[in-house]
This record gives sequence, C-alpha cells and structure tokens, in this order.
Amino acid sequence: MGQRFQRLLANTDDRLEPGQYVNCIYEHIAGCSSKVVICCAQCGTKKVLDAAFKIGKRGKVEPAVACSGCSFFDLIELDGWGEPVW
Repeated sequence: MGQRFQRLLANTDDRLEPGQYVNCIYEHIAGCSSKVVICCAQCGTKKVLDAAFKIGKRGKVEPAVACSGCSFFDLIELDGWGEPVW
C-alpha cells in the first residue's frame, strides 16, 4: 500500500517533519521548481519530486520514492492532494 504523507499547510519547507510534504507553489522555497517537497518518513531528509514522478488525482506518486539519506524506498501517497489549501 505504501506510505501516506500528510500535507503541511505552511508556506515554507523549513518546518517539514518526517512524513509530511508541502506544495511547491511558493517562490521563496530554495531550489523548488517542481510540485512538492517531501520529508522522508524515516530520516527526515528532504526530497524535491521532479518531473520523473507522476502524481495522480488522489495523490498517488509513481514510481516509488527512494531517499538519499537512508534505506527508505516505497510507494507514497500525498494525503489531501488536490484539495484547496484555504
């Protein structure tokens, strides 16, 4: 089934905790040129999901995500994906 990542309702990625993601619609997030930044559920390493990843309407991410900071490798789902922020 994979891991469910919770959406952080903030405008910065510096408050991300393991297992959370933030929509990258904010220009001030350094290096953010794609849809989301995730925070590894195991070690807290941040990863930008680039064009190599497809995000379905219900938040399912393909292919599986690998963390560069630990052994995490799994399919993930972005909880609340596509829902309005406010």
